[in-house]
Amino acid sequence: MAGTSRRAALAAVFVLMSAVMLAALPGIHSVLAYWAVSAVAIAGAIVLIVAGESAWDRMLVNARAAGVVAPS
Repeated sequence: MAGTSRRAALAAVFVLMSAVMLAALPGIHSVLAYWAVSAVAIAGAIVLIVAGESAWDRMLVNARAAGVVAPS
């Protein structure tokens, strides 16, 4: 269940970031520059989310091993 919840949250963040980037003043810059910046921003957001999830999982495993958190 937790994995499904994380995937749903990741999908929601991805959709939100995509919508924000696609709605942000598309007529001011060239199309190629706009799409490049959008792709970099979305990829950066995904990297941050994955890194945070990985760090959280490692912290939880360490806490369980130390007996701080009850095993699930």
